[in-house]
Amino acid sequence: MNSMMFQNCQPTTTTEIQFSAHSVKRCQQRAVSNWAIEQAILKGEKIYKQGNTFHFLKRKFVISNYPPQQHNQLIDLVVLMADDNTIITAYKNPDAIGNIKRKPKRLAIRKNAFLNFDGTSSRKTLIDKVNQRIAA
Repeated sequence: MNSMMFQNCQPTTTTEIQFSAHSVKRCQQRAVSNWAIEQAILKGEKIYKQGNTFHFLKRKFVISNYPPQQHNQLIDLVVLMADDNTIITAYKNPDAIGNIKRKPKRLAIRKNAFLNFDGTSSRKTLIDKVNQRIAA
């Protein structure tokens, strides 16, 4: 994974951002710059959905706060970020807010869904039990 440091609004606060291999590939294909991603994360709005964070800049905010040369890079930009500050992908969608809000909650990934109380994975335990029954 690639990483870069973003300076937050306050000089003492920095956040480590990781780029997944998928996000690097998609940003290159879609001509989304690191600067545009940084602007969406630092100054954009957030929606928490399905265990991830969607960062986006509203059209009115971009028009009123950025010069016209930068509008094309920022308008309708959506950055999808996981809980561990890994950027999953970035894309442009004029109806992004509506599409994100309509996403069903049932697709959310529960991180601890397969962990037992002792920290072992219940999925592995389940597979081991099934294999033991087959072998018996």
